[in-house]
Amino acid sequence: MFKTGVVVESDKESTYIVTCDSEFYNLVTKDRKTPQIGEIYTGEIYTPGKYFYKLIFFAMGISLITFMIFNILSNNTPVYSVVIDINSSIQFKVDKFNKILKVQPLNNRGADLVKDLELDDKTLDIALTMLLEKAEKLKYLEEFHLKKDTSVGVYMTNHKNALPSLTSFKNKAKQLKITVQINDNGK
Repeated sequence: MFKTGVVVESDKESTYIVTCDSEFYNLVTKDRKTPQIGEIYTGEIYTPGKYFYKLIFFAMGISLITFMIFNILSNNTPVYSVVIDINSSIQFKVDKFNKILKVQPLNNRGADLVKDLELDDKTLDIALTMLLEKAEKLKYLEEFHLKKDTSVGVYMTNHKNALPSLTSFKNKAKQLKITVQINDNGK
């Protein structure tokens, strides 16, 4: 939309005019040549922010992409390790949401124990409970019933937050009449 009026103020980007109806408008300065004050000037209405809004949308897009990449990377990063010893040893790498990222058997019996178990993306509590159930089926727990002073060891390292809830695991161990010893960073 074009307007015509007398120049009141001008710079390289915009020119302020007053029309014969006493209306003030800010117009785009043509070819970046500054008109003189008092001169009659015709131009398109200046809309500030054409580039500013594009810049804001670009910055928001970059921020969103950065946030998503950071979130994806931080969700797939192990925060602490857990080793469980049930006459066989298995190590878990666990993320900040207490979900299992990696399962690594530390001996042959551990490999037999985790074989055919889908423990990835399970919570630590559910994974430990599933291991106890499988150990019972494979009769790995008979030694615990013969020796009353033996306990299942759960060792957590580099754990900085509060101890994750292991109620399902503890209840299953109690049901199987097995003592559980949890060692959190040496405590």
